[in-house]
Amino acid sequence: IAPTRSRSLVSSMDFIKNPVTVCRKIYEYIHEMTVLIQTRSLQDSSNRLFESETWDLCLRRWLKLGKDFYDTRKDKFNISKVPDIYDSIKYDL
Repeated sequence: IAPTRSRSLVSSMDFIKNPVTVCRKIYEYIHEMTVLIQTRSLQDSSNRLFESETWDLCLRRWLKLGKDFYDTRKDKFNISKVPDIYDSIKYDL
């Protein structure tokens, strides 16, 4: 997997251990985030978020991230969505 044995790559792989396990955990976090957003939107539906975003738009964005990140039919993760997830975390948290 790491033919060049790059120190940073090997270090990252040692930290992650099993990439599929980490992807499943990320997917669980996305699900938890959508549940939290739904709960908050019911409690405080009149409040607007950053840049006047609505709770509904925020929820739809996170649901789409989850759907794009994990294909339930194929049981496969799309790791190219990790930067989008990272950006959404920075934006929403």
